[in-house]
Amino acid sequence: MSAQMQVLFATTDIARNEAISEANSKILPIEIQNYDQIMLKQIPAGKLAKNNIKAGTPIRQNNILSPKDVLRGDELIVEIRDGGVSVQTTGIATTDANIGDVIEIRMGSTRQKAQITAKNKAVIK
Repeated sequence: MSAQMQVLFATTDIARNEAISEANSKILPIEIQNYDQIMLKQIPAGKLAKNNIKAGTPIRQNNILSPKDVLRGDELIVEIRDGGVSVQTTGIATTDANIGDVIEIRMGSTRQKAQITAKNKAVIK
């Protein structure tokens, strides 16, 4: 008697940073003795391949990553706070980041450290 689990497989080669979707993956059965707990059981919404994944390979938790909230070169609304005074300007992200990260923002010819507070906003305190 054999038992099977349903897990997510790559149906085509998936390149690093490519979105994992119905177009390149499918839920298929696998023998339970070949199953490990980090194999995915469903398509991870909005996730990207962390590395290249070959067609026919089960997709595991350590193969995926979440896209960044801010990408290098994105224009951001930058709020500069000093006491009770707040001024807004624009700046360019110098690196990829997620909300909460502190990165350098390029504003004209100067660079300032700022915390990412939303997908298109940063704050300099």
